[in-house]
Amino acid sequence: MQVQIPHSLLFKVGNLKKEILEKNMERVYSRVAEAASRSGRKREDITVVAVTKTVSADIIRKLVELGVDNIGENRIQVAEEKFHLLSDLPQINWHLIGHLQRNKVKNALKVFSFFHSVDSLRLAKEIADKTLPDNKTPILLQVNVSGEESKHGFSEAQLEESLADILEEKSLDIQGLMTMAPLTDNEKICRECFQKTRELASKLRSQGLPGLKHLSMGMSQDYEVAIEEGATLVRVGSAFFRE
Repeated sequence: MQVQIPHSLLFKVGNLKKEILEKNMERVYSRVAEAASRSGRKREDITVVAVTKTVSADIIRKLVELGVDNIGENRIQVAEEKFHLLSDLPQINWHLIGHLQRNKVKNALKVFSFFHSVDSLRLAKEIADKTLPDNKTPILLQVNVSGEESKHGFSEAQLEESLADILEEKSLDIQGLMTMAPLTDNEKICRECFQKTRELASKLRSQGLPGLKHLSMGMSQDYEVAIEEGATLVRVGSAFFRE
């Protein structure tokens, strides 16, 4: 039985041809490889998460046919619809990249295999409580190093205060940090944000958290800078879907 996407969830991107998606993908991957090389790493060291919040399940299917298997969504309701429509594609790794309300955790755990945006102690505990026995949920702790009031995430001080309590939750697999740079064309501002996140992760590793292997940093406008500053996960949306 097919699940119908509600009329209220119309997507901004039309029916892109597979050839256009392939060219966009090749361009993104080429730039990822160049940025990785500049940071002394290989292309394979960087996971590109295709952010598909503006596109339909049909376009996601085309991406998967082209070899993309890491898909990022930021709204639970939309993700649930697409998840059901694409249930025949078990190779998809669904990444939650948006703010998660605690009352949506149970549903989110049915769809997503990786949570980028755990932005509070209460949310971390809720995910731990709803994780099935003997399972571990991979998460990243979202940090707000830019200090913008409009952004979710731990400040450095809040993270230090909460970390011991989060580590007590044995059903959580803390794999790193996530951040969002300010929406600006000023590369210096973005770079400073990514540098601060990398330095915070290094500090936490030195304090006994060697499992922090990932930095989720960078979107379509700044993913190359993020990679140069140590990102292992980049969240790329519009760069994939330009006509």
